[in-house]
Amino acid sequence: MISLPRISRLAAAQRFDALLDDVLANGRHVPLALRLRLGACEASLGAAALALGLQRFLELTLGPTPQSLTLARALLDRQRPDGGFGAIGATAAAIGALRALSDHLDAWPPSVEPSAEARAVSSRVTGAIADALGFLREALASSPSTLLGRPLLGDEHDTLITLWQLADHADIADDLDLPALLASLDDLGVRHDSTLGPFLARADAALSGSTIRRPTLAA
Repeated sequence: MISLPRISRLAAAQRFDALLDDVLANGRHVPLALRLRLGACEASLGAAALALGLQRFLELTLGPTPQSLTLARALLDRQRPDGGFGAIGATAAAIGALRALSDHLDAWPPSVEPSAEARAVSSRVTGAIADALGFLREALASSPSTLLGRPLLGDEHDTLITLWQLADHADIADDLDLPALLASLDDLGVRHDSTLGPFLARADAALSGSTIRRPTLAA
């Protein structure tokens, strides 16, 4: 298991390749194609590594700690003017991490006064998530469709990373219409791919477990 001090050390040293590999090897096993996509460029690599490192940190601690807030601030500082954190996959990972942090901040006991650092980070998180979702919506609007006319977010790898990171957030799943994106991957035969198929099944299960608030169309 990757230790919390190691996550902090690798992030502080900006050893993002090592950080991403270590986090993925400890509870976040992904197909090689998705690992390569997350680290495809320097900007995306840093954001993806910090996002997944922050997610892992929050899983292993009770509430935001000074170290997790430092990771969050480093991640927030990588957001670009267009709202993205580099490529689509890194942006989806950043949203997933910031939502996890937001949930931790919201669960802060009322009797405990949050630190100045926690308040400063909290004041940035909601807007950062909204801007990043705007980036993904723009990417979705400009993305090519499958041959059957279904939408993709980038390509099948970007779409699968987005499903992995965001399928269990009902409001985001609704906002980005993740069920339609999953159907697109089914159309492309991804479910029958020996490496990507099991990963898609996990995303499908997460999506099925979230409550999608879509109006029922009249017959």
